[in-house]
Amino acid sequence: MVRQYTGWRRYDTEEEYQILKKLTKLISLRHNLFIPQMKIIKKERINGKIKKKHEIEIPVNRVLKIESLDNQTKEKLINLR
Repeated sequence: MVRQYTGWRRYDTEEEYQILKKLTKLISLRHNLFIPQMKIIKKERINGKIKKKHEIEIPVNRVLKIESLDNQTKEKLINLR
């Protein structure tokens, strides 16, 4: 994923490495928590065709809906968002 954001140049210096390290963390957060994902909630077959119904939600919102999650973790995720 980092190559999509930075391209295929070669980064050799320590300064460039530190920037890429920070960028990797941010990209990882974005892709793992904030990119919407489709989850199949219903699937039925009608005349040989399968009809699917999806729920589109970002993963952070799905985690916040969990009732057994402690309040401290919820606050951290809300602040991160």
